[in-house]
Amino acid sequence: MKRRIVAPIVALVLAIGSYAVAPALPGQQLPAWLAWTKSNPALQHLGQTKDELSGGTVYFKVVKAAGLTFYFSAEPGASGTSPTLIARESSAVQNVPPSYQLFRHRATAAAMARAIYGPAVAADVLAAKPAGDFAIYDNPWRMTFAKGKLYAYELSGPSLAVFRQSDLAAALSNAKYCATHQCGD
Repeated sequence: MKRRIVAPIVALVLAIGSYAVAPALPGQQLPAWLAWTKSNPALQHLGQTKDELSGGTVYFKVVKAAGLTFYFSAEPGASGTSPTLIARESSAVQNVPPSYQLFRHRATAAAMARAIYGPAVAADVLAAKPAGDFAIYDNPWRMTFAKGKLYAYELSGPSLAVFRQSDLAAALSNAKYCATHQCGD
């Protein structure tokens, strides 16, 4: 009798649990994204600061997972989007040499993605096809772009950015400009 009762309860808990941790990835509105971060063990208790250039709010967290320490950040309204839209999220490996290039360590990028987004996005990072590679003006890092089935990715120095595929053309255009001009901070 206990088995007949326990099995449906376990199935119900698993079903509810899978909805509770559903990902809120780039392209989400801020309220849904904030709810997702609160349910994501890796992102609970995010900090907030102001971006020096844009003046916008940046959400951030130092994450320790998968044997890595990395800095996660997201800024609503970045790149001229709606002030409540999370268009891009970034993670940067900590404690690596200045010459570190994440595009040469795709498994590390996938480990960060798994810790934040789960196995589907991690697999997408690993399987993503090259979409562009650019030197950065007056900087030893490169901007390497890849297009997965789920998202587009930028691997620059120690950083992985996850963003919507619909934003890839603009990111490539910006990278082409930044290959010959001073960009950002």
